[in-house]
Amino acid sequence: MRRFYRLLIVAVIVPLTSLLVVSCKDEKPLRIGVSQCSDDDWRSKMNEEVMLEAMLHDNVEVEIRSADDNNEKQIADIRYFADNGFDIIIVAPNEAQAITPVITEVYERGIPVIIFDRNVNNDSYTARIGTDNREIGRSAGRYALHLFSGLSRPIKVLEIYGLAGSSPAVGRRVGFDEVVTAGGGEIAGTGYGNWNLSDAERVTDSLLTLHPDVDLIYAHNDRMAIGAAGVAHRRGLDNIKIIGIDAAPNIGMRAVADSVIDATFLYPTEGHLLVNTALDILQGRPYSKETTMPASSAVDLSNVDILMRQNQTLDNEVSKMKALKKRVDDFWSKHSAQTSLFYASIVILLLVLFSLFMVLRAFWQRKRHQLVLMDHNRRLEEQSREQKRLADSRAELNDRLQEAIQSKLAFYTNVSHDLRTPLTLIAEPIAQLAKSDNLTSRQRDLLALAGKNTRILARLINQILDFRKFENDKLRLNLTEVDLTGVLAEWTDSFREVARRRDIRLTLHTADTEHIQLALDAEKMERVFFNLVANAIKYTPDNGSIDISYSCDGETLTLVVADTGIGIPAAELGNIFDQFFMVDKVRPQGSGIGLSLVKAFVEMHKGSITVDSQEGKGSVFTVRIPVTHISERSEVPESLISEQDINIELAGVGESDAVGCVGAAAPPPPPAA
Repeated sequence: MRRFYRLLIVAVIVPLTSLLVVSCKDEKPLRIGVSQCSDDDWRSKMNEEVMLEAMLHDNVEVEIRSADDNNEKQIADIRYFADNGFDIIIVAPNEAQAITPVITEVYERGIPVIIFDRNVNNDSYTARIGTDNREIGRSAGRYALHLFSGLSRPIKVLEIYGLAGSSPAVGRRVGFDEVVTAGGGEIAGTGYGNWNLSDAERVTDSLLTLHPDVDLIYAHNDRMAIGAAGVAHRRGLDNIKIIGIDAAPNIGMRAVADSVIDATFLYPTEGHLLVNTALDILQGRPYSKETTMPASSAVDLSNVDILMRQNQTLDNEVSKMKALKKRVDDFWSKHSAQTSLFYASIVILLLVLFSLFMVLRAFWQRKRHQLVLMDHNRRLEEQSREQKRLADSRAELNDRLQEAIQSKLAFYTNVSHDLRTPLTLIAEPIAQLAKSDNLTSRQRDLLALAGKNTRILARLINQILDFRKFENDKLRLNLTEVDLTGVLAEWTDSFREVARRRDIRLTLHTADTEHIQLALDAEKMERVFFNLVANAIKYTPDNGSIDISYSCDGETLTLVVADTGIGIPAAELGNIFDQFFMVDKVRPQGSGIGLSLVKAFVEMHKGSITVDSQEGKGSVFTVRIPVTHISERSEVPESLISEQDINIELAGVGESDAVGCVGAAAPPPPPAA
């Protein structure tokens, strides 16, 4: 069965994988960004050549943007290509000074850059492809001298420059001027036409006003030459010869064929060379960093017809290639769709077969599982009935146990009530006998022992009664306004004699505030204080220290009792406030309800008590009680725990190992009524 599953999985995965391979076989396309400085007929021809060459290569995408002779727009175009994942950028800089910094920035980011047509002011580029514009200027100069070779005087020329700062304009000016000047000609006037017709018309009109007797107008491109020709024709100066540069078929060549201008010079576009150089760079093939295309010859009436027919033939062939490319693309698109559909059909068929098998398998398993579940449910029902019977028995047993516990507690409470009155009656005669003058030393010791144990027994009984009152919500607070500063000092002094006998340093740290006044049940807080300090003395070895501190921030009273005693095990810290809990279960020294009562008394004041302790280092008990007031004047409560009570309670502490109950015994309460 497992082998069958493996074969089934292979049968499904293999076609799926093949489908993914067919769908994802195309590699990541190489993206080429072309930033043209302007949009004219010559650049349109170059753009067409770039797109045609890219069409012949798989996985090549080209995006062309024109800056329209605007430096800021070209800078934005270059950054667009750099920030959107283009693999290489081809740039024809509008002005070298303005565009060089952004080209340097992109090049230093690791993006290849090809400069074409125009130059930049440094060598921060991957490759440069251009034409020798200076040589083109020389060719134009030689042609001009040839046109006027029979003239008996030097020729006079008007020169219409391209854009100021443009490297082609500089080269075309220098080459032309040096040839014409060397041949005896004169540059009568110059002006910037900024590569466009309207500016050229304006400049030519001004120059012809100053120099109407010129023989030739030389413009750095065909559009400016056509503009200059129109101005000369309107002024009736048809004898002036006009030459331009670029020889784009639909502009320059057409102007020559129509005799608008006399000649133009071919400025090679070489769009295919740009794309092939870009691919050589991206694919790691050898390439030349500097490529300079040679200058071409003049186009005039002697050869313009042939060139235009050749260009028309080339356009027809390009149109056929585009149509053929579209048909091939359509074919591959249909082929890919049909292939995907074929594999998808196979996968769907296999999935249907697999689903059918899984349905049948699920049916067989469900039938088998039903039998197992029926048997399992039968056993569960039997177990459930047994558990219900046991739960009913436990509930009944628990109810009986609770009844027994409550009966025992009620019995202990009643017995405690019954014992308290006889104890009071026993304590009084013992106290009277202890005052007699005719007792022997032995008799006095026996009476003192009897009195001490009577007090201890009375304390235990009263603790049980108080605890039962708290559990039954019958214990009430008796609030009085108390000056805590004086009360704490008095309570602390009651322990000094006991601490002195064991060389324990007992320190009360006075708060910053001179008097702290709040509403408390003084009797209950005195018992809280007694429990905490008595605990500290019981479990602090001789020569140790106990620090008592208190503070008030206006809303909360904080009382801290810290000792250097034996500490409490970490495992027991969470239980020390539980009723009847004692840390030392072997040699208990208390009843196990002392700290439970402390917690109860503190919580009755809406407060809290916490403990932090480490074995061998000591314990820190912290009591926090919210500050309330019931009067503006404080009362001095009567202390119910005397120094004698403390001495009796702590007599003999330290004479043997101080281990045992953390729940310190509460001091004897006031006599019961």
